[in-house]
Amino acid sequence: MKAMVKSFLILCLGASQAFAAPLSLTPQDVTQLVLKQSLRAKEIGLQLEQVPFDLSQAESLFDYKFAASYGQQQTKFESSTQTYFLEDTSYLSSLSLTKPFITGTTLGVEYLGTTTSPVYSSSAPSPAQDSTNSLWGFSLEQDLWRNSFGTADRATLRAAENSVKAARYTNINELQDLVLGAIRSYWVTFVAQETFKNSVDSRDRYAKLVASIKRKAGYGYTGPGELSQAQAELEDREQKVKSDSVAYLTSLDQLVTLLQLPAKTEIQFNFSEDLPPPPKNDRPDVEQLRPVRASQLNLQASEEALTASQSLGYPDVSLVGRYYAQGLDESAGEANREMTSGQFPRYYVGVKLEYQFGSNFLDERTLNRKLSRDLAQTQLQRQKMELEDKGQDIQRRLQSTYAIAQSSKVQRELREKAARELARSYQQGRTDIAIFIDALNNYYTSAVQYKRSIGDYQFALSEWSAFQDRLVVDSKSEN
Repeated sequence: MKAMVKSFLILCLGASQAFAAPLSLTPQDVTQLVLKQSLRAKEIGLQLEQVPFDLSQAESLFDYKFAASYGQQQTKFESSTQTYFLEDTSYLSSLSLTKPFITGTTLGVEYLGTTTSPVYSSSAPSPAQDSTNSLWGFSLEQDLWRNSFGTADRATLRAAENSVKAARYTNINELQDLVLGAIRSYWVTFVAQETFKNSVDSRDRYAKLVASIKRKAGYGYTGPGELSQAQAELEDREQKVKSDSVAYLTSLDQLVTLLQLPAKTEIQFNFSEDLPPPPKNDRPDVEQLRPVRASQLNLQASEEALTASQSLGYPDVSLVGRYYAQGLDESAGEANREMTSGQFPRYYVGVKLEYQFGSNFLDERTLNRKLSRDLAQTQLQRQKMELEDKGQDIQRRLQSTYAIAQSSKVQRELREKAARELARSYQQGRTDIAIFIDALNNYYTSAVQYKRSIGDYQFALSEWSAFQDRLVVDSKSEN
């Protein structure tokens, strides 16, 4: 009984799958599905979320830096005036907070506390006493040559900002290319489906023709080789059905996988065969297109990186100023009171010099930045010229594919009319079978060509929309 129930459920499941309604898709549906469900779209989205990292890394140059430490130090040493040993235990604590600014200025506040408990030998002239030394103050350091007044830091920040904007444009372009590829797959699958249907219709018609000739042959009404010629043509159609079915199923699987639809989903292509006329010759300014804007931002970023590299190649000369208030007493509380009262200040003003040498790294880095700038300039110039050519090419293709689609429609109607007339003439014995077969083949070829011309023109319209950056619009980057 269980086996019967299981078999019944399997049959029901197979029937439900066999008679499942096909999924109706328009080109607009494909765009939405690929953006929503495609794994490649998810990859691009994740890459897009990684874009702000470089900017955050550049902004970290101006982060607050807090440091704290506490420790114990034991010291044993010989006195410089007596022959006894001095030993002490010190407790050291420190707190500091520094903040770099975009002007190349670094401000800091610091606290240092030292509590010492000395231990003398028995021959010491006086008893040991604890003492506390408290110190707090402000510091200022100003870059004067390397990173002069923040030149390198500001250039690094601007380079990161431009790189992030360029990366966003690039990612959106990748997303648009993905959508365009999905639309291409949609029309390729549509043409493959129509070609397969056409092959099936052609095979069925030749099967009927062979059956009709066999009946005529029974009465002796056929000419020499007439039946064999029809049978050979039927075999050719059988072969074409098999090859076209493989091509269609392959295209369908690729489209289903791209759109992340359930396996073995049957697609119904939903669109109007009434083709709109080609758009007017309103090519946009290539300077405003996303690929060019991304290249312009990359060029600006490379120029800023060169500025930063040149500034960082100089010696580090900084103006340093410090002010400290200190207190020293046996009591920690009294030492802190003296420190906060400011009775015992300490001042320091000076110049700091640091210079890196021993290799040609700094020169090579600057040369590398120059080459990157020159490369970005060359890429920008090349891209502008290529986009100009691409716009002209797409417009020519729009005009051409539209004219071909209109002509293919007329051709299909004429081929169909010729095939009907020659079918009647052949049945009446007034036309040779070879002429009739040629007419049939021409008709089926023209029918497929008409469907292909529709797909070619519709895809050219999508290409034009993508060229104008209208296929996928990103409000964040556009603003």
